Amino acid sequence: TIILDTTGDTTKNLAIDPTVALSHEEIMADLENTAHHVNMPSDLNSPAQTAPFVERRKSVIDVLRVAIEREPHRRELKMKLLEIYYSELQKHGKKGFAYTPKDGNTMLFVDEYPDQAWQTLGPYFLREMQEYSRWKVDGIPRPSEDDVTTISDVRRSGRFTILTPRDALVLLQEDKEKTAVLHPLAGGIPLDYAWSSLRLFVEKVLTPIRQPS
Repeated sequence: TIILDTTGDTTKNLAIDPTVALSHEEIMADLENTAHHVNMPSDLNSPAQTAPFVERRKSVIDVLRVAIEREPHRRELKMKLLEIYYSELQKHGKKGFAYTPKDGNTMLFVDEYPDQAWQTLGPYFLREMQEYSRWKVDGIPRPSEDDVTTISDVRRSGRFTILTPRDALVLLQEDKEKTAVLHPLAGGIPLDYAWSSLRLFVEKVLTPIRQPS
Protein backbone atom coordinates (compact mmCIF):
# COMPACT_ATOMS: atom_id res chain seq x y z
CA THR A 1 0.00 0.00 0.00
CA ILE A 2 1.37 3.42 -1.00
CA ILE A 3 0.05 6.59 0.64
CA LEU A 4 1.11 10.07 -0.49
CA ASP A 5 0.52 12.62 2.26
CA THR A 6 0.57 16.18 0.91
CA THR A 7 -1.38 17.78 3.73
CA GLY A 8 0.38 16.42 6.79
CA ASP A 9 -2.85 16.03 8.75
CA THR A 10 -5.74 13.63 9.16
CA THR A 11 -9.18 14.27 10.58
CA LYS A 12 -11.06 11.43 12.23
CA ASN A 13 -14.73 11.44 13.16
CA LEU A 14 -15.73 9.12 15.96
CA ALA A 15 -19.05 7.47 16.76
CA ILE A 16 -20.28 4.58 18.86
CA ASP A 17 -22.24 1.38 18.24
CA PRO A 18 -25.32 1.25 20.51
CA THR A 19 -25.17 -2.55 20.45
CA VAL A 20 -21.74 -2.58 22.14
CA ALA A 21 -21.71 -3.23 25.88
CA LEU A 22 -20.51 -0.13 27.69
CA SER A 23 -19.31 0.57 31.18
CA HIS A 24 -21.45 2.40 33.74
CA GLU A 25 -19.45 5.58 33.10
CA GLU A 26 -20.15 5.39 29.37
CA ILE A 27 -23.85 4.64 29.86
CA MET A 28 -24.16 7.75 32.01
CA ALA A 29 -22.96 9.76 29.01
CA ASP A 30 -26.56 9.77 27.65
CA LEU A 31 -25.69 8.39 24.20
CA GLU A 32 -29.18 9.08 22.82
CA ASN A 33 -29.17 12.71 23.97
CA THR A 34 -32.57 12.18 25.63
CA ALA A 35 -31.77 13.24 29.18
CA HIS A 36 -33.42 16.41 30.50
CA HIS A 37 -31.26 18.53 32.79
CA VAL A 38 -33.00 20.73 35.33
CA ASN A 39 -31.19 23.36 37.36
CA MET A 40 -32.59 23.01 40.93
CA PRO A 41 -31.86 25.54 43.67
CA SER A 42 -30.19 24.29 46.82
CA ASP A 43 -33.12 25.53 48.89
CA LEU A 44 -36.55 25.12 47.29
CA ASN A 45 -38.08 27.74 49.61
CA SER A 46 -35.69 30.51 48.56
CA PRO A 47 -34.56 32.01 45.25
CA ALA A 48 -31.91 30.00 43.50
CA GLN A 49 -28.43 31.30 44.25
CA THR A 50 -26.50 28.52 42.55
CA ALA A 51 -23.61 28.89 40.12
CA PRO A 52 -24.43 28.87 36.40
CA PHE A 53 -25.49 25.45 35.16
CA VAL A 54 -22.75 23.53 33.34
CA GLU A 55 -23.73 20.84 30.84
CA ARG A 56 -22.08 17.63 32.01
CA ARG A 57 -22.99 15.24 29.21
CA LYS A 58 -20.22 13.88 27.03
CA SER A 59 -20.57 13.67 23.28
CA VAL A 60 -20.66 10.27 21.66
CA ILE A 61 -17.31 11.10 20.07
CA ASP A 62 -15.73 11.74 23.46
CA VAL A 63 -17.15 8.51 24.85
CA LEU A 64 -15.85 6.48 21.94
CA ARG A 65 -12.42 8.10 22.14
CA VAL A 66 -12.14 7.08 25.78
CA ALA A 67 -13.37 3.57 25.01
CA ILE A 68 -10.87 3.06 22.18
CA GLU A 69 -7.98 4.37 24.26
CA ARG A 70 -8.94 2.00 27.07
CA GLU A 71 -9.64 -1.01 24.83
CA PRO A 72 -7.87 -0.48 21.47
CA HIS A 73 -8.46 -4.13 20.49
CA ARG A 74 -12.22 -3.60 20.14
CA ARG A 75 -12.50 -3.61 16.37
CA GLU A 76 -16.26 -2.97 16.40
CA LEU A 77 -15.71 0.52 17.79
CA LYS A 78 -13.27 1.39 15.03
CA MET A 79 -15.64 0.01 12.39
CA LYS A 80 -18.42 2.21 13.75
CA LEU A 81 -16.04 5.14 13.39
CA LEU A 82 -15.77 4.42 9.66
CA GLU A 83 -19.52 3.97 9.32
CA ILE A 84 -20.29 7.34 10.85
CA TYR A 85 -17.47 9.03 8.95
CA TYR A 86 -18.85 7.93 5.58
CA SER A 87 -22.38 8.78 6.69
CA GLU A 88 -21.29 12.32 7.54
CA LEU A 89 -19.52 12.65 4.20
CA GLN A 90 -22.72 11.71 2.40
CA LYS A 91 -24.83 14.00 4.56
CA HIS A 92 -22.65 17.02 3.73
CA GLY A 93 -22.07 16.15 0.09
CA LYS A 94 -18.36 15.56 0.57
CA LYS A 95 -15.94 12.92 -0.65
CA GLY A 96 -13.16 11.32 1.32
CA PHE A 97 -11.68 8.12 2.63
CA ALA A 98 -10.17 6.75 5.81
CA TYR A 99 -7.25 4.36 6.06
CA THR A 100 -5.27 3.17 9.05
CA PRO A 101 -1.85 1.71 8.24
CA LYS A 102 -1.30 -1.63 9.91
CA ASP A 103 2.09 -0.62 11.27
CA GLY A 104 1.51 3.00 12.18
CA ASN A 105 2.22 6.24 10.39
CA THR A 106 5.96 6.38 9.68
CA MET A 107 6.98 8.70 6.85
CA LEU A 108 9.29 7.03 4.34
CA PHE A 109 11.98 8.82 2.34
CA VAL A 110 14.38 7.14 -0.06
CA ASP A 111 17.90 8.36 -0.68
CA GLU A 112 21.04 6.68 -1.92
CA TYR A 113 22.90 8.03 1.14
CA PRO A 114 20.57 7.96 4.19
CA ASP A 115 23.07 9.32 6.73
CA GLN A 116 23.80 12.37 4.57
CA ALA A 117 20.09 12.76 3.89
CA TRP A 118 19.41 12.94 7.62
CA GLN A 119 21.75 15.92 7.85
CA THR A 120 19.77 17.65 5.09
CA LEU A 121 16.23 16.60 6.00
CA GLY A 122 16.54 16.33 9.77
CA PRO A 123 15.91 20.04 10.45
CA TYR A 124 12.72 19.92 8.37
CA PHE A 125 11.48 16.81 10.18
CA LEU A 126 12.24 18.49 13.52
CA ARG A 127 10.37 21.65 12.51
CA GLU A 128 7.28 19.65 11.55
CA MET A 129 7.18 17.63 14.74
CA GLN A 130 7.70 20.71 16.91
CA GLU A 131 4.91 22.50 15.07
CA TYR A 132 2.54 19.58 15.59
CA SER A 133 3.46 19.37 19.27
CA ARG A 134 2.38 23.01 19.70
CA TRP A 135 -1.12 22.00 18.53
CA LYS A 136 -1.37 19.23 21.13
CA VAL A 137 -4.71 18.97 22.93
CA ASP A 138 -4.95 17.02 26.17
CA GLY A 139 -6.82 13.75 25.72
CA ILE A 140 -6.59 13.76 21.92
CA PRO A 141 -3.55 11.71 20.83
CA ARG A 142 -2.39 12.49 17.28
CA PRO A 143 0.70 11.64 15.23
CA SER A 144 3.83 13.81 15.32
CA GLU A 145 3.05 15.40 18.67
CA ASP A 146 6.04 13.93 20.48
CA ASP A 147 8.11 16.38 22.49
CA VAL A 148 11.33 16.59 20.46
CA THR A 149 14.17 19.10 20.73
CA THR A 150 16.88 17.55 18.57
CA ILE A 151 17.22 15.62 15.32
CA SER A 152 18.32 12.64 17.41
CA ASP A 153 14.96 12.81 19.19
CA VAL A 154 13.24 12.73 15.80
CA ARG A 155 15.19 9.66 14.70
CA ARG A 156 14.37 7.83 17.93
CA SER A 157 10.67 8.66 17.61
CA GLY A 158 10.38 6.56 14.44
CA ARG A 159 8.11 9.16 12.85
CA PHE A 160 10.45 9.48 9.85
CA THR A 161 12.72 6.92 8.24
CA ILE A 162 15.18 7.26 5.38
CA LEU A 163 16.15 4.11 3.46
CA THR A 164 18.15 3.37 0.36
CA PRO A 165 15.95 2.44 -2.61
CA ARG A 166 17.19 -1.14 -2.33
CA ASP A 167 16.30 -1.41 1.38
CA ALA A 168 12.88 0.14 0.78
CA LEU A 169 12.21 -2.30 -2.07
CA VAL A 170 13.16 -5.31 0.05
CA LEU A 171 11.04 -4.06 2.94
CA LEU A 172 7.92 -3.70 0.79
CA GLN A 173 8.46 -6.91 -1.16
CA GLU A 174 8.91 -9.05 1.94
CA ASP A 175 5.69 -7.83 3.53
CA LYS A 176 2.90 -7.34 0.99
CA GLU A 177 0.77 -5.59 3.62
CA LYS A 178 3.51 -3.14 4.54
CA THR A 179 2.51 0.49 4.07
CA ALA A 180 4.75 3.18 2.58
CA VAL A 181 3.59 6.65 3.64
CA LEU A 182 5.26 9.40 1.61
CA HIS A 183 5.31 13.01 2.84
CA PRO A 184 7.77 14.71 0.46
CA LEU A 185 7.10 18.28 1.64
CA ALA A 186 7.38 17.57 5.37
CA GLY A 187 8.39 20.65 7.35
CA GLY A 188 8.87 22.72 4.20
CA ILE A 189 11.38 20.50 2.37
CA PRO A 190 12.47 22.33 -0.81
CA LEU A 191 10.37 21.40 -3.83
CA ASP A 192 13.31 20.26 -5.96
CA TYR A 193 14.49 17.85 -3.28
CA ALA A 194 10.95 16.56 -2.76
CA TRP A 195 10.55 15.82 -6.48
CA SER A 196 13.91 14.08 -6.68
CA SER A 197 12.97 11.84 -3.74
CA LEU A 198 9.62 10.96 -5.32
CA ARG A 199 11.22 10.16 -8.68
CA LEU A 200 13.77 7.94 -6.98
CA PHE A 201 10.98 6.09 -5.17
CA VAL A 202 8.98 5.60 -8.38
CA GLU A 203 11.94 4.49 -10.48
CA LYS A 204 13.69 2.18 -8.03
CA VAL A 205 10.97 1.05 -5.64
CA LEU A 206 7.45 1.39 -7.02
CA THR A 207 8.20 0.33 -10.62
CA PRO A 208 9.99 -2.92 -9.63
CA ILE A 209 7.16 -3.76 -7.23
CA ARG A 210 4.60 -3.39 -10.01
CA GLN A 211 6.50 -5.61 -12.40
CA PRO A 212 5.20 -9.18 -12.69
CA SER A 213 7.31 -11.61 -10.71
